[in-house]
Amino acid sequence: GSVVAEIGESVQLISLRLAEAKLSTSGSVEFDPVTMTLRIRLAPQSKLTGIVGPDGVVTTPEGCLTYECDMHTFYKGAPDAVVLPRSSDQIAAVVRLCLGERVPLVPRGSGTGVIGGATAPLGGVMVATTRMNRILEVDLPNRCATVEPGVINLRVSDRVKERGYFFAPD
Repeated sequence: GSVVAEIGESVQLISLRLAEAKLSTSGSVEFDPVTMTLRIRLAPQSKLTGIVGPDGVVTTPEGCLTYECDMHTFYKGAPDAVVLPRSSDQIAAVVRLCLGERVPLVPRGSGTGVIGGATAPLGGVMVATTRMNRILEVDLPNRCATVEPGVINLRVSDRVKERGYFFAPD
């Protein structure tokens, strides 16, 4: 009785969400019955390659699997594509493309987070900033550094340790 009704209602809700997702994206949408989630497949990768170059896009399943979680491995979700930009202009172009195509977008630093924030449960595009790893300026009198988003905390500490400083992340 009620179990069958609940399953029927769940299937109707999933079908409705699937139809809504198909209307809102230029990619394809799939339902995963194991995880009970919708997964949005990205439209052609050539647009991403045009922005960051062929060496800046990962689309193989095994390549994307590398990016399915951060240090918190309980929550996982592999993206359909990983983009490795070298500049903020490239990031902005990828964001505009994903917004225009209505494709999910997930930012990622070095994947050292411990809360599962750098996952792509709906697929889509992950922007990994690991290639943007320059320390642009260190202003010790004001205890300030300007860095690109892919800089690892230890590199900042290494840069200032000879002057008696270290970077204490949150």
